[in-house]
Amino acid sequence: MTGGNRIPIPLKHKWRRFRYNAMPILCFIACVLLMLGLWRHQGQMSNGLAEVERKCVPVAAGADGKLVAVSTIAGGLARSNDHNYWALFDRVHEGQVIARLDDSLVRAAVVTLQEDVERLKVELPAAKEKIRVDALGREDNAARHRLNLTVQAEEAEIDVLDRKAQIEADEILLKRLIARLQYNEPLVRNKVIAAAEYQVIELERDEVQKRIDGNREALKEAEKIRDGAQRRLASYSDLADPPEVETLIGPIRAEIRTQMLRIDELNLQIRTLDIVAPFEGEICEIHCWPEQYVRRGDPIVTIAATGVPGEEPRYAIAYVPETQRIRPEIGMVVGLQSRYPGNPRVQARIAQVGPQIQEIPPHLCRDPARPEWGLPVRIPLPDDLRARPGELLDVRYSKWISSKSEPTEPLPGKDG
Repeated sequence: MTGGNRIPIPLKHKWRRFRYNAMPILCFIACVLLMLGLWRHQGQMSNGLAEVERKCVPVAAGADGKLVAVSTIAGGLARSNDHNYWALFDRVHEGQVIARLDDSLVRAAVVTLQEDVERLKVELPAAKEKIRVDALGREDNAARHRLNLTVQAEEAEIDVLDRKAQIEADEILLKRLIARLQYNEPLVRNKVIAAAEYQVIELERDEVQKRIDGNREALKEAEKIRDGAQRRLASYSDLADPPEVETLIGPIRAEIRTQMLRIDELNLQIRTLDIVAPFEGEICEIHCWPEQYVRRGDPIVTIAATGVPGEEPRYAIAYVPETQRIRPEIGMVVGLQSRYPGNPRVQARIAQVGPQIQEIPPHLCRDPARPEWGLPVRIPLPDDLRARPGELLDVRYSKWISSKSEPTEPLPGKDG
């Protein structure tokens, strides 16, 4: 019996002995190691979100009207599929016309203004003749001279009004011709229309511009004559006009003042016909298209600032929720990390702290469906952190370093 082979232990009995004796110990050791790893990882995890400052502004219409097509040429280059309509992500420059309103209503108002000026030109000679007859019957030379100066001042005022009305009418025509040139430029380049037609519009534009320049010079001379007549008339301030003079000239004076105000209003409307880009950027949203009617204040497009290389937004806005036991202070060290893979965490300091608790934007909340409140802080971005406007950054709030113990050397760009 002693020299025989030993009976082998079945495998299932070995596995049961391992499960009863060794596995609990191994599981305990693995749990301890996993807990230490999670603890260490939790200590390095971000405890907040920040958003890189962005500049995104809707450009609104300045008046009521119908949108007309404008050329989308930038820097002399047209898109391959250019249809004189804007497209998403088209780049615009500061002051560039991105939309234009139809000028039909303004042109009609200018025509009405010119008719009113012509009516004043007809009414003033009749009043002038009555005043002249009244002046001949007066023996006082000073009184006669004052009556004549009164008429001269009103004549000069009407001349000034007439020149301004002509300039406003030509300004509208000039804008229309410039818009036609911009619209037809890509068509001429692509040989859709003849170059001669484009040159005819250029000649007409130059003629209108020359007429505007001439009217402006004439306006200056008319204003000098008016101011001189008013100064000479002021020297007779001790004499009062007869009641019949005020009866004849008063309505004309009031009408002239009204038409001057209308010219100022028309000038403002003309300036609002062109909707320009407030800064350089890219179109990120289009709200209206040509041939649509818009109201004043309706957004046309939304422009997002992109800046130039090396001048990207250099600040991030973070919110410290009330539930976190963190009291942000100016100078507190924070860690910032982009969410793109492979980007290291860099250090920065809080530059500004908000004055009050406010609602956190939903996209910065842990649960967008549940509103949260927190204290906003502004953090300058280090030079070695590249981030786009509106990009989300993970924030890790570190311990507070007081201004007395703050090192004189700059913070390292990356965590050691």
